[in-house]
Amino acid sequence: MTETRQPFDIKIFTVVLILIGIGIAFMYGASARFAERLFVDRSYFFNRQVIYAVCSFLLILFVSRMNPRVFFRLSNLLLVLTIVSLVLVLIPGIGIEKNGARRWIPLGLFNFQPSEIAKVTLLIFLSKRLVERENVRDMFTKSILPNLLMIGLIFTLVFVEEDFSTSVVILLSALSLLFVAGVPFQYFVYLAATGIPIVFFLITSFGHMKIRLSSYLNKIFWGGYVSYQEKQAIKAIENAGFFGNGLGIGSNNARIPESHTDFYFMNIVADIGLIGGLFTLFLFFYLFWRAFKLAYELQDKGYSYLVYSITIFIVWQTILNIGGVLGLLP
Repeated sequence: MTETRQPFDIKIFTVVLILIGIGIAFMYGASARFAERLFVDRSYFFNRQVIYAVCSFLLILFVSRMNPRVFFRLSNLLLVLTIVSLVLVLIPGIGIEKNGARRWIPLGLFNFQPSEIAKVTLLIFLSKRLVERENVRDMFTKSILPNLLMIGLIFTLVFVEEDFSTSVVILLSALSLLFVAGVPFQYFVYLAATGIPIVFFLITSFGHMKIRLSSYLNKIFWGGYVSYQEKQAIKAIENAGFFGNGLGIGSNNARIPESHTDFYFMNIVADIGLIGGLFTLFLFFYLFWRAFKLAYELQDKGYSYLVYSITIFIVWQTILNIGGVLGLLP
């Protein structure tokens, strides 16, 4: 990998800032009612989102000035620390449980969620490995198998936290990166033949996952029960029309518990309508296109894989989140 400084895409940066701004703009209406139930100030989650946005902006500026080679040099250490934290969060007394899931480690002022870090550290590790083993990529035992074992380990550790969505995002993002890097298609066929039964076993071994999947299949094939959150989200979107109910009004009237988390796309449509929802989707599509274009044009394969991987991760995260809000995915 060369030491040349990589280009800074101002258009990607601008779109990211707009999306961060959208996240701030709709937070108050989405979270005010929930904040009241927690007996905190109505603007509590809004203020917290502003702090996160400022920190994100500063982090973007900091990382953009770093040599990406630093991440590759630290990739092994970062992944080991990630695995350790994923194990620690499962230990009672260290990890804290919320809504039946054990995903967080308390660190005083905030709760640390190792699975969120795992999304990034695994992809950095794979990006470096794909370059290092490029000449032996078609050799299963020396290149592909070690990567698959690491993907499987991270996926399993996140899955047993009962964080189904994050584990699926990690799995799909990692496998998509291998596909982009040119791993022969036959290995994906072998992986599907062996991996699908394993995933099915894991799902049926955890009650929450089993209920979630069976409810989804029952709804799709037999018109079964639709959850309260999903029903309210679809209703709010249907009532929004083209221009919505007004900033902070539609999302506040949706009456979905914690809608400021997994149902954020619903908040946007409920407030500013189908037009606002389509505009938000356009921003995401433009971001994906620019990022994939940048990755394709980069001469250094390590940096190219890194850009591909982060973009792929955001793509899958967006698809699963919006698909879940619309009831298209479990």
